[in-house]
Amino acid sequence: MPVPISTALGTTHAALVAAGAFDGFADVDSRLHIDPALLKTCSVPELVGAYATFQKYFADVVRLLDASVAPNDAMYEEARRRLTFAELPHTGLGYGAKTTKGSAIGRGLATKLTALAAQIVGAGIKDPAIFELVGLLQEGIGADRISDMTAVIILPYLLRFTERVCKDLAIPTLATKYRSGVEGGRSATVASPRDGRSRRSPRRSAAPLPSSSAGNCRAACA
Repeated sequence: MPVPISTALGTTHAALVAAGAFDGFADVDSRLHIDPALLKTCSVPELVGAYATFQKYFADVVRLLDASVAPNDAMYEEARRRLTFAELPHTGLGYGAKTTKGSAIGRGLATKLTALAAQIVGAGIKDPAIFELVGLLQEGIGADRISDMTAVIILPYLLRFTERVCKDLAIPTLATKYRSGVEGGRSATVASPRDGRSRRSPRRSAAPLPSSSAGNCRAACA
């Protein structure tokens, strides 16, 4: 039976909700996703600036593709590298019925996405916000992958939120080192839950995932 995050962390559902955190499950995904558009107006202190970081990430990709003169040149390859995302487990968001593993964008999908982005930039569209809509344009990239992509980019913000919630609720933590793929690959150490499975997402950054099952989709947006 799925274990609620609040139970895994030794706290209560009411306490997590009062702290502004989404109480999903520690061992399976809840059918929600991080909607990058909601980051624009998110008032959670730790997430202020997250949308600007998200936009800058893709603005840099647009600049690389704009400077590219041929597919597979150095600029193009760097853009493809930046559009390749490793899995980010334990967010508790997505379609995983038996896991919280996360959804990656591997080289194959990144190659298709880079080609699509290059076409869009070549047509004169250079607004990085186009990547918020990429799920409408590229087969194989749905709301769950956009969510995981967003989580990777704004990971430092999510970790700071997790750290604060744990401190406020006296949840036992461990000093955990992480390496950011966005902030120049720098390492940092944060306090994360001893349980290790629960990287919390603020409730205000989540929105319902489309569900193919019997209308069982919970909203957690502001």
